[in-house]
Amino acid sequence: LNNLSVGLSENGNRAGRLTAIQRAVEIYQTLAEENFAAYGADLAMSLNNLSNLLGENGDRAGGLAAIQQAMVIYENLAEENFAAHGPDLAMGLNNLSNSLRERGDLAGGLAAIQRAVEIYGTLAEENFAAYGPDLARSLNNLSVSLSESGDPTGGLAAIQHALKIRRTLAKENFAAHGADLAMSLNNLSVCLRESGDPAEGLAAIQRAVEIYEIQTKDNFAAYAPDLASSLDDLENHLNDNGDRASGFAAIQRAMAIRETLAAENFSVYGPGLAMTLKNLSIRLEEQGNRTDALAVIERAIETIAPFAQQETVYAKDMEQMVKLKEEMKG
Repeated sequence: LNNLSVGLSENGNRAGRLTAIQRAVEIYQTLAEENFAAYGADLAMSLNNLSNLLGENGDRAGGLAAIQQAMVIYENLAEENFAAHGPDLAMGLNNLSNSLRERGDLAGGLAAIQRAVEIYGTLAEENFAAYGPDLARSLNNLSVSLSESGDPTGGLAAIQHALKIRRTLAKENFAAHGADLAMSLNNLSVCLRESGDPAEGLAAIQRAVEIYEIQTKDNFAAYAPDLASSLDDLENHLNDNGDRASGFAAIQRAMAIRETLAAENFSVYGPGLAMTLKNLSIRLEEQGNRTDALAVIERAIETIAPFAQQETVYAKDMEQMVKLKEEMKG
């Protein structure tokens, strides 16, 4: 059923995938109650997959509950046999960190990802080929978490470490690791921008966009969200460097991509579309086009409203949008 869930996802059947993975969890729970040693790891993996899928479908609360349940199991398994279950524990910590951050618990997210980095660091020293990519992924997430928690210096150091690993991996196999390299370049650009080095930050984000352009041509569904996010960041960098025309072109392109994604799956991509609409309205206001700016920010509010009723993070975003609208109206 786990494998069926993956297959259904690849075919775009998210509802079928959710049903399959929920059924897998039910079966493994029954089996694990009778024989935890044999089926505990399978139950934890199914809960981990369920967490990821719920998050993709916009149910972040459900996703967090599932990964927290998985973590209890991973902790028990790793305590009994770290060599066998340490990697799964680190993977679970990584996913837990993401879920906590998405729910606004920055401190909890930071603690989880720091622990994941420690575990993957140990594993990568013993077997870099197997765990180097996992270490880089965790360092990437650690960088984001540190920056969000007010430690830009620590965030920059973490992303530089991740980038070093991913450059090595991409040099050996670009098809497998190119997208990960672009992700680290994207995060590096943000850290450099926050650290007062806009020129290097712009160069990094331009390289990230170039890579995502290549990846998106091959697989739009998989890489378009990352390309849109990179274009959003590129727009910020270009504006910081005084190139407002190119920045406006970048945000319009990001908007077109997010429109397509949201049309296919609003529950997942609606919030991203709302934030791009907000940014576009700000740029239109800066250009003196208040009429269009107001129309765009109103649409941003309408887009984020369903999510604001369910998530505190989105409620805060909506408050900012409403405030922005009132300022525009003067």
